[in-house]
Amino acid sequence: MTDPDTLTIAELPLWQRKILEQTHALAAERARLSGDKPVFLPERSQWQEQLKSYDRFRREHRARARALCVPERWLDAVNQQASSGLVWSETQPLPTINTARTLLLDGLRRQVERLDTMSVVAAEHQHRHSVAAATTSSDGVADLDDEVRQFHSNLGQRWLLATGYADVIGASGAERQQIWDEVTASRPRRAGLARSADESVVEEVWRGFCFPDAYDEARTLYELLVPAPEVDPGAATPAAFPSPHALLAQALTQRRLHHPLPSPSTDAVTAAVGDHVEIDWNDDDPGHTPPATEPTPGLEP
Repeated sequence: MTDPDTLTIAELPLWQRKILEQTHALAAERARLSGDKPVFLPERSQWQEQLKSYDRFRREHRARARALCVPERWLDAVNQQASSGLVWSETQPLPTINTARTLLLDGLRRQVERLDTMSVVAAEHQHRHSVAAATTSSDGVADLDDEVRQFHSNLGQRWLLATGYADVIGASGAERQQIWDEVTASRPRRAGLARSADESVVEEVWRGFCFPDAYDEARTLYELLVPAPEVDPGAATPAAFPSPHALLAQALTQRRLHHPLPSPSTDAVTAAVGDHVEIDWNDDDPGHTPPATEPTPGLEP
């Protein structure tokens, strides 16, 4: 009789089975190395380094599995099986997770929200630099071409990850639309955080989104999303989320509507009133206290 509180690994989608198989392989090799402690000191030093390497590999792999919402209890169960000397088998039982579907959809929502956050921060960063370009000489504006190119690459890879994740978890068109509606509904909050953040905070978050490592990490996660072979690659799929270009265009349009760029007459106004008079381009109400300069929660890269 089948235990209603367990399921077998074979019942899972292929991409989850592959992640758990790699989890098992890393744990099994770590257990094997742990039992092969050398007798002589020179060899023991190399052995200890190997153990540290496998510990690092396991931490990184687990972090990626968690990022893709593979339940912790499944990872723990497979680790325990490997540490106990059990060979990999898809007939091994796993604890049933009643909320597994909810976890996957929540993971998809976080993926899409990250895309939107990246677009909002990029729009805020571009807006501030556009203001600088309109109010100062071009010599004072940094060349951001390399950063911008890397950001677009990172955003594109993140979009591919979110879309691929939606596909492998079998998100329906209605589920994708609901997630997109939730993300866009919360966009004003993120945009408000970006507008009120100190310049140094916006710059820090922007640079975090521009790191080449961010592209590599998103690509590694995407490569873990192995589609099931029985899925017809030519079959119609639900509508995808807006493209990276569309996401950026939406964020930029909303930023400009909220706070247009200064007109070309800015320099003339500054010259007329004098440099000692501060021209405040922000959109806060009169008497509003400027935000603190600590890192603003909710905008971390």
